[in-house]
Amino acid sequence: MIFFLFILNSVFAQPLSLQESLALVRTQNPEVQIARLQADQANFDRFAILTNALSVQASGSWLDFGEPLDSYLIGDENTEVDCTSFETFGFGDLCSSFSEPLRVREERIFDGSLQVALPISALYSIVKGHSASQHLHTIKKLEIEKTKQRIEISTIEIYMQTLNMKEQQAILEKTRTRLGTHQKSVQAFVEQGFTHPVQLQEIELAIQQTNLGIRQVKQGYTLLCQQMELILGLNDSFSPLPLKDNIQSPKEESLQSNLNHQISMHQHQAAQDGVQAAIGNLFPTVALIGATTVAQGQGPFTPTSQSYFGLNVQAEFGWGKKLMTLKQRKLDVAMTQKGLEIQQKSLSIQQQQYKQSWLNVTDTILLAQKKVEIENQKRVQAQAQFEAHQITISELLDAESNFSDAQLELLRTKRQSIIAQAKYQQSINADTLYFQP
Repeated sequence: MIFFLFILNSVFAQPLSLQESLALVRTQNPEVQIARLQADQANFDRFAILTNALSVQASGSWLDFGEPLDSYLIGDENTEVDCTSFETFGFGDLCSSFSEPLRVREERIFDGSLQVALPISALYSIVKGHSASQHLHTIKKLEIEKTKQRIEISTIEIYMQTLNMKEQQAILEKTRTRLGTHQKSVQAFVEQGFTHPVQLQEIELAIQQTNLGIRQVKQGYTLLCQQMELILGLNDSFSPLPLKDNIQSPKEESLQSNLNHQISMHQHQAAQDGVQAAIGNLFPTVALIGATTVAQGQGPFTPTSQSYFGLNVQAEFGWGKKLMTLKQRKLDVAMTQKGLEIQQKSLSIQQQQYKQSWLNVTDTILLAQKKVEIENQKRVQAQAQFEAHQITISELLDAESNFSDAQLELLRTKRQSIIAQAKYQQSINADTLYFQP
């Protein structure tokens, strides 16, 4: 059943080169997409701070009371006012007007206002706060690249493992074919009485072990392909292409190109802006205010419209809390500064370590290739000696095993070389791998 699934996966797989797989990491990997959304969220936070630079308040209401409201200054609607005494002094008309109802409000009224406040003294803190958030947004964008680089390393490792699995399967199948040939020779020797039957059992055990290894390699290959489908966000099955891309050596970069160093620099600058914003919060807030109101149907004592300008001063005398906040921001600056100093020393060493590791593995490949050639010659020699009855089947199987181990070691070394090169190129913020166009 497992073998059938392996064949089915291979038939319907979508062959992808290493270069194409790395390109899909940026566009389709779920973790990279989440990091990109977090950067967008930080960008919205950056713009949200600017909204504090201008405060706008607007209100309006429309009410229907069903009937107007009147008020009498003297008496009421059922009382007749005597204005005789007022007429004696020439105020009869005034008295008559007092006896008339005064319209306090109409049946329907409207009340609206618009107020705009510009915090003049707080602009400094707002600008510095926006600058700090801008650095944080830049850090989020750099973290997208860090996430992408981390996933790219995982992609390269798994991609190389899938290629190794296929090559291991080919090596084991060739070994099984040779063991089958040896089995026929041993069978003939046993029948002729030239060797003990236990040697036939020994080679049969070796064939069974090889078959088990082939099945395990097929299972591992299927699981790795499924893992690649998840990393690359594929809907179709994945299968690798042989590594034919011409990977170029990276160019030298400066320390400032390292992503971790760039992030630390922006963290330090954000901390400095945080100190300045905290200093600005120590002063009272002086705001320039402008407002306009509109009213209708509220009687003669309420103006239909009015506008005004002025200054508003607000002071929160929480000096202890504000001073502690300022000290905390200064400690942030000190910590980020110390972190930069340590990082400048460690990153340079780390880059050299990655480069030296890559160069060392490259040299190891030559030794591994030489080892394969030697073990192959020893295997051929052992086979000839076995056919001449000069060595036992155990010695021949040891030669076969050493040859297979040398081939597998060469595969492992080649994989390590590409991964080491990718890590070095990432340490200088170059492309994870350079491919020739």
